[in-house]
Amino acid sequence: MIRTPTIAELPQVFAIEQDVFQYAVYPPFLFRQALDLWGEWLLIDDDCANGFAGYALGAPSLDDHEAWLLSLAVRASHRGRGVGEQLTRALLDSLRRRGFRSALLTVDPANAGAVRLYQRLGFAIEREEAEYFGPGEPRLVMRAQLG
Repeated sequence: MIRTPTIAELPQVFAIEQDVFQYAVYPPFLFRQALDLWGEWLLIDDDCANGFAGYALGAPSLDDHEAWLLSLAVRASHRGRGVGEQLTRALLDSLRRRGFRSALLTVDPANAGAVRLYQRLGFAIEREEAEYFGPGEPRLVMRAQLG
């Protein structure tokens, strides 16, 4: 079930962040602020029996017509089951309903599985930045038209 987490569930969202991105994680307070600012764009896949399978986080851009997929994280134990696709589709649908015309994201070019997922969902590579997050941190910037 895709839904917005409660405040009490935010530690579980942060646990996913730590599990998936071990070395470069958003701090726990970011999830609280994201819930307050963009609650409809902080989504979890609540697997019920096994806890949360993953989360997606979106945010509006300075351009009123575009938004960002800031993060998509799926626990290793749930990969290959469509969780990332479901979370991304739900987030894009929410952005579309709010009138955004496009969505952007960044992804590590070495993460071929994520690049394929995003391309399947309509994202195209807009550019590559060799040091997007600093030295040795390349990212593809991808955009999808939300129509």
